[in-house]
Amino acid sequence: MKLEQIELLPRFSPPLNLDRISVILSELDLLNPDFSWIHVAGTKGKGSTCVFLANILVEAKYKVGMFLSPHLCFLNERISLQLDPVDRDSLENTSRILDETLQRISLTEISFFEYWTVLALLVFRENQVDIAIIETGLGGRLDATNAIQNPILSIITLIGRDHTDRLGFTVEEIAREKAGIIRQNTPVLSAWQLPAVEEILKATAIRRHSKYYSIYADYDISFEKGSGFEPGKMNLLSYLSGITYTGIEVSLLGKHQLQNASLALSATEILTKKGFCVDERIIREGLKNAFLPGRMERLSYQNRTILLDGAHNPESFQALKEALSERFPERKFNVLFGSLKTKLYTENIQILSGIASKIWLTPIPGHDSVTNTEEFNTFGQIIFSLDSSKETILSAFIQQSKPGDILIVTGSLYLVGWIRQQLIPGEKLRYMISKEA
Repeated sequence: MKLEQIELLPRFSPPLNLDRISVILSELDLLNPDFSWIHVAGTKGKGSTCVFLANILVEAKYKVGMFLSPHLCFLNERISLQLDPVDRDSLENTSRILDETLQRISLTEISFFEYWTVLALLVFRENQVDIAIIETGLGGRLDATNAIQNPILSIITLIGRDHTDRLGFTVEEIAREKAGIIRQNTPVLSAWQLPAVEEILKATAIRRHSKYYSIYADYDISFEKGSGFEPGKMNLLSYLSGITYTGIEVSLLGKHQLQNASLALSATEILTKKGFCVDERIIREGLKNAFLPGRMERLSYQNRTILLDGAHNPESFQALKEALSERFPERKFNVLFGSLKTKLYTENIQILSGIASKIWLTPIPGHDSVTNTEEFNTFGQIIFSLDSSKETILSAFIQQSKPGDILIVTGSLYLVGWIRQQLIPGEKLRYMISKEA
């Protein structure tokens, strides 16, 4: 199937359960893949944690597959080998195996994400990876990735409110869904969580006889204050290994990225118990060189600095606000904001208003997005509608600034990805900073 055809598949195909994908995986002998794999769920920081961990393992000379969602600009970004997205032709060639299987078992109903999940596993098996890092798409318990058996480690990043229409409105309801990736007798590693969330995760781990690790119980972590665009730094004392890591550098900006990096570091220590050998030098190199586009990504354009950040829920907006307030104290920013109507956009705008001089509200091309500025009258005179066609969104935003300004584009990964394509069209993405850069 061509990638454009895959994109036309329904986002959700009822019934919402794991029966259909389990049948497909069984038919392809992929229910228990012959490579090791790590399962990652959470609300915030999943992609960054995956990329940090993949960089460390690649640096350690392992052959690593990674499955992320959503993509930022192009569909093939979802599946990577050795930090490079698999090219379109290879994906389409591999997809023929899946298409033939679906035809053979007379299965016509399959969702977009189910298809990509199976395709990723086929690619990883075909390329004989040593280990794969697999991110959930939505939730955990009924996520298509949860049909795959026998992960060697489950990782749960910060849990907050997102996808409330499907996962529940409270963090407790969402936590129960995310906890669904905790497997019998399989270690689970958690980021810092709210006490109510932590209680749910721990109770699930106990019921499933799974060793529970917490980044804030098993480590003593301190973060050094960052300034401007310099790399962040942190110090960690590991109670697991007894190692003290000092001055660990992370190029992805913000304290939240240091937290994600510490989660990846902790995961490597757990992986040593599974036979994966990773030393401190490798950890340092991997964390410093990790790159994830659209996460406080800095680009230069027409003598302006543009920061792209795909924040789209209150937790990620709070992280963005804290990072900018720390690195650029007393500064206010012009912001281009676009949001899907299904998001908690009023809360997101409220958080953002604390660091914004003006917020320009824009529709997101091709998506059902928020356009009515009247909804935000309570935030004072900082919300404006960007009067432009989709072809001129970027240029209209640039006209509202002056040379030397730092501009923020945020609110949705769809918007960030679309703007990124205008800024650097045709760029081949890689989840690693060039060591020559």
